[in-house]
Amino acid sequence: MGAVLSLLREQGISHVPVIEDGKPVGMISLHDVIEQIYQPRQRQTVGEIVGEKKPILNVPARGIMTTPLITVTRTQH
Repeated sequence: MGAVLSLLREQGISHVPVIEDGKPVGMISLHDVIEQIYQPRQRQTVGEIVGEKKPILNVPARGIMTTPLITVTRTQH
């Protein structure tokens, strides 16, 4: 997630495809990042910071990507 967030910020884009084995498998939007990082639904339940939001910058892109990804094929006339 940290790498995805950096890519979105540095490139000034709001969506990025998730590629696996050379094929697109999902999409991550800036909205997905905000929802998962800044407004996570899960909270810490044990330890010194009970009730605090769990950090997820180390979560793999697969953990928050939108699926299924709908793609189209370019056709020539």
